[in-house]
Amino acid sequence: DLLARAPGAAWAKDVVPGQSGGPYPAHLAVFYGLPRLLRALVAHPGVVEQRDHTYTTPLKLLRKQERGEGPRPPAPVTAAAFEEMAEALLGAGAREPGAAAPTT
Repeated sequence: DLLARAPGAAWAKDVVPGQSGGPYPAHLAVFYGLPRLLRALVAHPGVVEQRDHTYTTPLKLLRKQERGEGPRPPAPVTAAAFEEMAEALLGAGAREPGAAAPTT
C-alpha cells in the first residue's frame, strides 16, 4: 500500500499550470467518486481539512458535487459513492461547510 510506505503522498498536490496550486488526493478521490481511496486517505491526520486552491475542503467539494455544481467527472458518481464518501469524511472528523468549529 503506497500510503503505508509513503504517508506524505496524502499531501501531494496535483499542480495545475497557471494556478497557485491544485487539488490534493482527497479532492481527486471525491471528484472521481473513489470511496475506497478516500477512506485510506482520511486515515492520515489533517487530510479532512485540506483546502485546494479555491479554499475548498473535500467535504465541501462533495456537497457541491451532490448538488450538481462545478465541473463534472468523466463518469457519473453514484449516490452510494457520495454517501460512502460523506461517511468517511464525517467519521474522520470533517465538519459540514458553514458549521461552527467545536469549542473546547
